[in-house]
Amino acid sequence: FFFSSRRRHTRLRTVTGVQTCALPISHLRRVASIIGEYGGTDDQIAAGLLHDFIEDCGGHNVVDQLRSEFPASAPLVEACTDSWADTRVDPATGRQYESKEPWWDRKVPYIDHIAEAPVDALLVCAADKIDNIRRTHESFLADRDAVWSNFNEVSGRDGQIWYYRRVTEELERRGVPAGGAIAALRTLVDAFVDDVRSESAGGDVD
Repeated sequence: FFFSSRRRHTRLRTVTGVQTCALPISHLRRVASIIGEYGGTDDQIAAGLLHDFIEDCGGHNVVDQLRSEFPASAPLVEACTDSWADTRVDPATGRQYESKEPWWDRKVPYIDHIAEAPVDALLVCAADKIDNIRRTHESFLADRDAVWSNFNEVSGRDGQIWYYRRVTEELERRGVPAGGAIAALRTLVDAFVDDVRSESAGGDVD
């Protein structure tokens, strides 16, 4: 956890200020807790703490370090990564940033990769999505359709619903119970879609 926390704090302090670290770190801790709740191993729990490390802390630049320090968890983190964009430095400001690929170009290959991801990575993936859908659903119930402005403008409501559904379908297709986490994810996604559909007054959210 120190490894992930340290790198995330360094990254965010450089770019936007240390006060913004609380939310990402709390997400990592919740994902790790969910993995433990569904019977995950120590290596899976470590992967939960590190699952955003490649995406948010350097892309290809940090993979060797991850593999060296966490050899058993690194393949699980890699399987849960949808962007490998390297950290770059803005010459005008000296700030670090990751220039990630467009939303659809990241999400479609991520979903396709679930079919061949290591079995132990499926629980990590499910736990990440469980926490994400819980937070998204809570925000939706509080802010209704205004919540979609918080997401990538390319994806919006329909893209988010499509993504959660497709990830869940691919996880189910693998036929790995993952301690019940995938079934729990299905329940959460269905409840979320039902509430969005209700708010849309019968509008098409399929």
